Amino acid sequence: MITESIRAEVIDKKDFKMPHTLYKYRDWNDDHHKRLITNREVYFASPARFKDEFDCKNPTRWDLLTDEEILNKYYQDSLRKHPEYTIEQRMDFAVYWANNTLVTDKDFVAKQEKETFEKFHDFVGVLSLTEHPKEFKMWEEYSNAHTGFCVGFDGQLTFDGIGTGGGPVQYGKELPIIHPSPKHSFMEQTILQIFNKLEFWGFEKEYRIYMFRNGHLSDEDRKVAIAPSAFKEIILGALMPQDVEQQLVNSIPEELNHIKIRKAHFENDVLLLKNYLEN
Repeated sequence: MITESIRAEVIDKKDFKMPHTLYKYRDWNDDHHKRLITNREVYFASPARFKDEFDCKNPTRWDLLTDEEILNKYYQDSLRKHPEYTIEQRMDFAVYWANNTLVTDKDFVAKQEKETFEKFHDFVGVLSLTEHPKEFKMWEEYSNAHTGFCVGFDGQLTFDGIGTGGGPVQYGKELPIIHPSPKHSFMEQTILQIFNKLEFWGFEKEYRIYMFRNGHLSDEDRKVAIAPSAFKEIILGALMPQDVEQQLVNSIPEELNHIKIRKAHFENDVLLLKNYLEN
């Protein structure tokens, strides 16, 4: 499930504008999800916890390297590891390691891949959002079959305040090929991992904000408070019981009293949003 036709680009905060409003679907039965309202807290999940078994787990294609590319890889390695080397020494280094490389050993590559994913998932956190608050399948999958809730944020205020970078997820029939460095830089590999999914997940219409640290991200590191000004609205699920609705509304902290509350409704198989308590 791999394709070459993909544009790898770093999505930098200064160059990218998020949609006007972005939404997070949640389940009120989950105490961690409640904290989105009670503590204004979002969670940057490790990709190891994603539902999609291929999400952020696209292997680097060492098997596609040509002999020339392997030689070039080790030449580039010499620049980083031995900046004092002469050109002749760099070539000797590259030739030696190209002739003694383990990147063509499938068992070695599989072991390295496992270790790389473990480290990547430990160093990276992803906040998943969407531009669409009326997506039926999103309510089914991520808001406990319409009994949960959905929070709308100011897209740019949220993006400016948290994370390392972000942007829209691209969906395709196949995942992009990820090449080893130097053909794809570390940042290009990261972007290709985080912002590409199979088209099966296209209903999510996802935008992502990610955080990266060159070291372990603890559970506390992954919890980030959002400024009150970034909160725009709360949408109650169409099948949320009335007593739960009241419980949620009563839990809204004073600093979020400005936000709009709406309620989802089914009408002729269409999901509509109305102001809360609207007759």
